[in-house]
Amino acid sequence: MDRREFVATAAAATALPSRFPLPASRFTPPGVSPRALPFDMHLVSVGPGLFRDGLELNRKFLLAQDPERLLHMFRITAGLRRPKFGDEFDLWKTQNGPRVWGIHQFTGSQMLWVAFEDRALVADEAWGLVGIGLAPFLDYGGAWYPGRESARLGGDVGLSLRFGPTRAVRGDVAEIAVGYRFWGRGFAAPPGRWGLTIRKGVVY
Repeated sequence: MDRREFVATAAAATALPSRFPLPASRFTPPGVSPRALPFDMHLVSVGPGLFRDGLELNRKFLLAQDPERLLHMFRITAGLRRPKFGDEFDLWKTQNGPRVWGIHQFTGSQMLWVAFEDRALVADEAWGLVGIGLAPFLDYGGAWYPGRESARLGGDVGLSLRFGPTRAVRGDVAEIAVGYRFWGRGFAAPPGRWGLTIRKGVVY
């Protein structure tokens, strides 16, 4: 059984026998009848019904994903692969792609990113603690694996609220962005039109 099959079946294939007497073992105190013992997962099957439908839906979704897209961050975090610059891109991690899209929706070995943004300082030092600013934006771009898929390109337009500490020795500027998403070909299931992103480490 590979990892995908395990994930697809683990949630629906877990059961525990109960409510019937079993032979006592040497680990059971005298006079106590055990109610449960471990058993092989091959003895369990899921019949037609709600759980079977969920299992099949999980299986189809996982098998439809590109393994390279799913494993990219695991390899980076575990240090199993250190790609050269330009070999792998993850626009969510590097914060140089459409900002109100989901995690790892733009990964690949080729990328494109265009951004238009204006910045307005609302309060230089609000309550003596933070600076506050607004930034309307328009983003367009994406990342993809050429030869395997068409270019995954999308964009967003919206407004972001930015704030950062003015009294701290070290402090990152944080951003709360709300935007309307648009996309072309390359997305089998569009993620929805509106998006919200909260992130830090933004250059302002």
